[in-house]
Amino acid sequence: MRYKGIDLESKIRDRETDLEFVAETLGPALDAYDTVTDVPVPVLYRQLFRQYPTAKFILLLRNPFDWLRSVRSLIGERMLWPYERVQYWHYLRQKPMKLSEVDDQQLLRMNALHTAEIIEFFAQVAPQNLGVFELGAENAGRQISSFLGLNSDTLLPIVP
Repeated sequence: MRYKGIDLESKIRDRETDLEFVAETLGPALDAYDTVTDVPVPVLYRQLFRQYPTAKFILLLRNPFDWLRSVRSLIGERMLWPYERVQYWHYLRQKPMKLSEVDDQQLLRMNALHTAEIIEFFAQVAPQNLGVFELGAENAGRQISSFLGLNSDTLLPIVP
């Protein structure tokens, strides 16, 4: 991610496990948008909630085996990028440089833990700020639109 000519991803290199630093570094870029998604945003939910306490957070549930196949296909044998390291190293304490160094069971546990921690966090601090939806569900787009207070007729359907 570049913001105002600055390569933010390179700024977090070697600080991937410091979620406060990562969120602070990405802060100016995040402030420039109404919505954000993708790594490393999913692991920064605590920091982002503190920074944006009225923001709505969306958790899309996906069949964990579909998620695993997708991650394996997307990342394959290559080295993890800094943003990916932020996401994965938070859960994988051995800090792999490649996901091929991690077995499927570890990744599935990571996925389950990530989902459970998000739900537990918001259940304690602001349940109204978290919408939980199933990726690919026929009515997911309408449900998300309703959660966000938007007119669902203007949004495209969400597909896996």
